[in-house]
Amino acid sequence: MIITPKNKNRIDSSILKKIKRCSRVLACGVGDGSEVQYLRLKKINAYGIDPSRIKKNQIKKIEKYIQRTEMSSKIFGKLKFDFIYAFEVIEHVGCKEFGTFIKKDFLKQRKFFLKACIKKLNKNGSAFITTLNKNFLIDIGHRHRYHLPGRIFSFFFKNIGLSLPFMKNNFLMNYQDIRIILNSMNSKELNFKYKFLDMSNYPSVARKKNHNIFSYLINIYLKIANKKIFRETFFNPLIGIEIKKKN
Repeated sequence: MIITPKNKNRIDSSILKKIKRCSRVLACGVGDGSEVQYLRLKKINAYGIDPSRIKKNQIKKIEKYIQRTEMSSKIFGKLKFDFIYAFEVIEHVGCKEFGTFIKKDFLKQRKFFLKACIKKLNKNGSAFITTLNKNFLIDIGHRHRYHLPGRIFSFFFKNIGLSLPFMKNNFLMNYQDIRIILNSMNSKELNFKYKFLDMSNYPSVARKKNHNIFSYLINIYLKIANKKIFRETFFNPLIGIEIKKKN
């Protein structure tokens, strides 16, 4: 298994420094398991889950560290984690076959996902969740085929979608959607705090070794879009949340 350059870049630049001293780390949505293998080669006690794409013949050497399942408080038995991360995973929770067509109870399933993440954290542990902003019109990575303009757009542009935030079938989330879910969960039983992060340095198509004018312009745009005045608006394509467990 060889980790993709995209995932390697996201791990190295976003979380590697944070997790080096963690006793145990959980990765959600690990695909073929290469992320877990990569982290374990870095001497990080990493575990991973993925509900659909893991094949046993791919993960023989690290099979006991990976489970083919959805996120729940029952994964890996009584084990808890200092750090849990999910890169662009939550927008697929509650979708048919974890794709882009939502089920009726998709918000309930996403609440369950976040709640399970918090329950599996050790005291003072953190979860790092990233997703794409529904209010940003262009979605690099997903086709939005639940509406006619999206199907036409995807016909001409491979793996680039047209996100219409007012469409009830849009599988993405915005800042307000996430805030409503998290605020509804906070209680004495599940005591945590959260904050939205500056995502201007998060790896994207702009983070390439062969920098060009296009990459340079995207970097500038992300820095502007992540200013507090713009961060939670349709200018910003990315959402990053840090959730810290208090007890």
